[in-house]
Amino acid sequence: MPTIAATSSPPPTAKDWPDNEQELLAFGPTRTPENYWSLKDAFEGVQIFGATGSGKTSGSGQAIARAFMEGNLGGLVLTAKPDEILSWKAYAKAYKREPDLLIVEEGSPHRFNFLRYELQRPGRGGKHTENLVNLFYSVLEAAEKRQGVGGNDAYWQRTLKQLLRNAIDLSLIAADDVHLPSLYRIIVSAPRSFDETVDENWKGRSVCSALLELAAGQAELKGRVNDWEMTRDYWLLEFLSREKMGQPMNAFVLDRKGNIELEDFYVRGKLQSPGGEDPGAILSVVVDTIQPAKGDVRFKRA
Repeated sequence: MPTIAATSSPPPTAKDWPDNEQELLAFGPTRTPENYWSLKDAFEGVQIFGATGSGKTSGSGQAIARAFMEGNLGGLVLTAKPDEILSWKAYAKAYKREPDLLIVEEGSPHRFNFLRYELQRPGRGGKHTENLVNLFYSVLEAAEKRQGVGGNDAYWQRTLKQLLRNAIDLSLIAADDVHLPSLYRIIVSAPRSFDETVDENWKGRSVCSALLELAAGQAELKGRVNDWEMTRDYWLLEFLSREKMGQPMNAFVLDRKGNIELEDFYVRGKLQSPGGEDPGAILSVVVDTIQPAKGDVRFKRA
């Protein structure tokens, strides 16, 4: 692909584009609508067709790129061709736009946080956890297909989305932000046993624990108490379901309706057959049913 010599470059042109009919490219000697390509036309999209090697990129594509550069326009260029980066560096140099060229690639100081972009974008659907989960999952699927791995096991898909949903919610409620490093730290520092959830050493080194504590104070202020309770229960009840099923545990009676709280763990649930005990009474109970995804746990008497 040919490059552009900086010595023959035109002077940089700064345009504010007051009129959408302003000319970007001219196709004929007379200025009639069919003989020029305007800013308005550019916003309506363009497609270039041609066989392999016919010059789509080096011909029409280069002409459009030059017009954008000369017109002081910005944009996003997505490419899988390494030499295409060199071409855009040449375009930027030719039109004195090098400071405007930001290259996102391995080893580059620039990054694009696609999760934060989705979180902060205006409009309908912005800031929705489920949209963030689906976006992350789509990126993950694309990466797996590129590497020739992946599968369609519905159980693992649900499990992964459940993990992502609760990690994202915890990050948003606690810190109003989300990015891959924070999600990674939440997941790898989650309790590996139910007993660890009350271990002070784990609490002192765990990002998951720190964010759970921070989110507890933020949930009501942000109107997300229900979301906070569900994500808290997810991280705690996942391990309750794995390690404490069938084991007797002491619980405080909270009211005469059968609501109880485990003595050693901050987990509340419902007693299947309330006996009318006074609030404050201590019962020996075992887990009857538990649904971590819904934050629901039911107990029965031991």
